[in-house]
Amino acid sequence: MALMTNWTIATGHLARLPILVWVAGGGTYSVVIKDNADGDADTSADVDKNVVLTSTGTINGVTATVEAYIYRPQFKSKFALLSEGDIDINGNSTTIAGSNGAVHSNGDVTQTGGPTVEEGASATGSCGGSDCSSGASEEFVPVIEPSDYEQYADYIFNDDGTIDQNVSGTITTGLEGNAISPKFSHNAQGWSVGNSATIGTDVPNQAFFYFKDDFKAASIGSAGTPWEITLVVEKSIAWTGSADITNWNADSDHTPDIQNLFLVAGNDIKISGLNQDTQGLIACKDQFNIQGGPT
Repeated sequence: MALMTNWTIATGHLARLPILVWVAGGGTYSVVIKDNADGDADTSADVDKNVVLTSTGTINGVTATVEAYIYRPQFKSKFALLSEGDIDINGNSTTIAGSNGAVHSNGDVTQTGGPTVEEGASATGSCGGSDCSSGASEEFVPVIEPSDYEQYADYIFNDDGTIDQNVSGTITTGLEGNAISPKFSHNAQGWSVGNSATIGTDVPNQAFFYFKDDFKAASIGSAGTPWEITLVVEKSIAWTGSADITNWNADSDHTPDIQNLFLVAGNDIKISGLNQDTQGLIACKDQFNIQGGPT
């Protein structure tokens, strides 16, 4: 076994790192990842999410090379609300608007109380309510893995009650919760943030938070000063009060698809009241429930 220098990918940039070359049965192989010809004249930066992987193997004096182009597409749904399971939309104060203001379920859709879905609803199963089409084709629903996004977090809240902080690539591990904010606490039910925390003082603002346990919050933020966050949780998110929150999407260190993340959960998301009009990806693996007339 030997080491050689090749290319690997890290957040849209290509950097030289050691890569293993295995020696087995008298043969060797190596793998090189490099930027494709994407027109930017810079082999150290990947701008089109395409790279070239070249594997070269040699045994008994015979060499063979296999080359593959790898593309990481950015998922963009044509629906504001997309689900593998059933969708229930209730209340005349609920509005799903915009050029992509449509709804689709690979199960059933139910609408009660006169909600507004500007671009209509569809379902592979039954679809009830106005402007709703039944028997539609299934749509692709990506599987979200919260752990894929841990590397982008500014703060990692561990399930043992400690916090890891990432400042410009320097990671400090094992901090106590009150080292970041006295409003964060951890117990057998997971992490929580205290009621009426002052944004930017009691809790960090404009940041990416990653929780390895359940996360619960009561009322936080205000109409004039919402909490600007990206929140990724391995378990569930529960907001028991009014959530004056918006998506933090201005971190230039992250690619647009990462900036677009808003609320991501490995289990459920439940929000009793979302008071801000905001944009960003909200995704969970199990149940999603939002109330309070969101737009």
